[in-house]
Amino acid sequence: MKELLKAKSEFRKKGVVLTADKQKDGGGGSWKFASEDNFIKTIQEPLSSVGLEYIAMLKAMPELNLNIVVATLYHVESGEYIESSKILDEVKPKTDKNGNPLYLDAEIEIGKQFGYWSRILGIRLLGLSDLSPEEYAKAPTDITDERAELMDRAFVLIDGTPDAEKTIAWMLKTFKTDSLENLSNQNITSVINTIESKKNASA
Repeated sequence: MKELLKAKSEFRKKGVVLTADKQKDGGGGSWKFASEDNFIKTIQEPLSSVGLEYIAMLKAMPELNLNIVVATLYHVESGEYIESSKILDEVKPKTDKNGNPLYLDAEIEIGKQFGYWSRILGIRLLGLSDLSPEEYAKAPTDITDERAELMDRAFVLIDGTPDAEKTIAWMLKTFKTDSLENLSNQNITSVINTIESKKNASA
């Protein structure tokens, strides 16, 4: 995990910013965000320049009637990776006036869900925001600069431990999660304090 964390830190230093090019209107108002195409085009060159690759796949599990989006960030040279996943909401085909299932309609809805979650999971794995500056200022703490700074600080400390992979495994086990991106700011702060305390104790 050491090489991936180094590369991810280098990616963060590039200051990649997504442009909010789409608008969503809903019952709670409207907001602007970066589309999936915008996200992919924006991250491709910066990722490649630091040796990273982002891949999102739709994994079907027909035996459980589930569709899962699996997003993975790879360090190309070492093969190290981190991933995050989301089970898609069940989609039941609509029916025509004769009661016949409209399966194409269901496939389109699954495609929309996949596009949405592949973008959202990627944004979280990379520590980016897809909001316009106005919405960004009002965004929850977990998607603002505070989180990015905490993650970068944690990665530096993890990299300085005797075994970065064991440290990450301890983090995931302690906070009962399978992805670093699922950790809250409070969890990350706790990790930082623990590592710094151990470091100071051994100094």
